[in-house]
Amino acid sequence: DAPPQTQFAAPPSTPNGAQIIAGLTLAMFLFTLCTAQAEGALLLWSRDRIDRVVLGFEVPIAWFLAFPAILVLLLAPIQFALLPRLKRSIGTSRLVALGLVAAALCFAVLLPTTLWTHRVSMAWLAASLSFFVLAELLIAPLGLALLLRSTPSRFVGVVTGVWYGSGALGYFVGGEIGTLWTSCSTQRVLLLLTALPTVGAVVLATLTRQPNESPLNNSHQSIPHITNMAVYEAIARRCRWSTNVMTKRHTKEVRPHPVERSPQTQAPSSKPDQNEQNSKLSDGPYFWLDGYVTNNTTPAIW
Repeated sequence: DAPPQTQFAAPPSTPNGAQIIAGLTLAMFLFTLCTAQAEGALLLWSRDRIDRVVLGFEVPIAWFLAFPAILVLLLAPIQFALLPRLKRSIGTSRLVALGLVAAALCFAVLLPTTLWTHRVSMAWLAASLSFFVLAELLIAPLGLALLLRSTPSRFVGVVTGVWYGSGALGYFVGGEIGTLWTSCSTQRVLLLLTALPTVGAVVLATLTRQPNESPLNNSHQSIPHITNMAVYEAIARRCRWSTNVMTKRHTKEVRPHPVERSPQTQAPSSKPDQNEQNSKLSDGPYFWLDGYVTNNTTPAIW
């Protein structure tokens, strides 16, 4: 009877580079689309809807444009401190998707202001711009880093151009959406700007979804055994190869012993005896599976 063969389950599929590149390009497009609104039409809207008077001083609109830059400088050290831990626990692609969710919250937080007719506090605009800065910190650097890591070296230039091209297209489409602030109600525009990044986050999470790493998954339990067997077979092949090479090296030229002479007339031999070589060879302390090596020789795999 033939020996039973062990069946191993195939490992779960992982997202390929094309899926990751497509998802990140979409994320860059949606982020720049939201950037065009946060740095343009949203500030024009705040001119008429935000109460900008503090202690008799009217805060200029240009100060709100500088607020995100100041907030980036303040949050950058916190990002550097927490980012390595977040990347290990959450993953880079999920952080980029969370950046798109933050971009959606940038406009969702302003929806309650559409229910009032009077001017609202500057805290609403500050909260909106804070979510925008969070989206910028997560999407811009992490998305580009993951994009370059997932791209073959010969296509890095092309994919980088596609990345920045999608950003330029996002600014163009954002300008077209900016015209809706005057032709449509503010509530509908905010709902549209909330829905677009949310859908993009779902698409990105779907394209870059990693396989389930639960210990209850049987397919994952077979992967370590497959890896260990492959390592053991590689070691065994290397050890058998080393044993064969050393055996041929030491037994290739085996000549019969010369006729024995008397001790007085026997000339000293410069070549050591073959039996002495074999005894020294077998005295080595290293034994690898079905082969052995000398004290001065180790398998190349180590």
